Amino acid sequence: DHLAKLCSCRPLPCKWCGVSIKEKEKKFHEKGCARHQIQCPFACGEFPASEDLAAHKAACLHRFVECPSKCDTTMKYRELEHHLAHECSERLVLCEFGCFSDAVSRAVTRLPAKLMPLHLQYECPLRKKVCNLCGEKVLDQDVSRHNESLCPERPVQCRNNRCGKELPLSRRLDHEESRCRFRTIICYQGCNLEVVAIDMNCHMNNLCSMRYLNCTLGCGERMRWKDMREHQDTSCARRDAHNKKGR
Repeated sequence: DHLAKLCSCRPLPCKWCGVSIKEKEKKFHEKGCARHQIQCPFACGEFPASEDLAAHKAACLHRFVECPSKCDTTMKYRELEHHLAHECSERLVLCEFGCFSDAVSRAVTRLPAKLMPLHLQYECPLRKKVCNLCGEKVLDQDVSRHNESLCPERPVQCRNNRCGKELPLSRRLDHEESRCRFRTIICYQGCNLEVVAIDMNCHMNNLCSMRYLNCTLGCGERMRWKDMREHQDTSCARRDAHNKKGR
């Protein structure tokens, strides 16, 4: 029993490498055994032997590495490929508007990702700006032409003589035809003359041949101005008195 169970010099197998070791030396041996399994410090879930730990750490997909493009980012090795392709601020990306860095070769502009926002906002000739008047997105190189001749909300002047009011192009036609005080309209009383709107009341009251007036001889009848002479010459009850008075 002493030799089998109690003797400190009895041989026992190492649980890692299987070599027979004296019982009193077994614990020390197993702690330093080359086949002693150690949990990966990168938490990959593997337990390599201590003699293999250095090689495992060098190849472990969960080890931490710095970005080779010098973007100052550290990540797990298994994330490096995705980082370089989609996240790295130093990766080269194409201008999303498709501008050319070289007009001859027609090569699309490529810049580090961290510089691309500035390029798209301030430098790209194909970038678009929102028109402050109509809200349309316009190529930066076309902004001047849009503002001067294409924008439906650009300021223009009424084309009616004597007006000159400034208003958006989209409202000019309605203004010129329906609202402008200086538009020309056909006389409402039917004389068929075109009259400036602001002068219409004066025309209808004082000039229109179709305006209604009382007979100027005082007979009391009311008629259109164009019929006044014929009335006074042929049917006015006061024409005789007027003729005698004239003699």
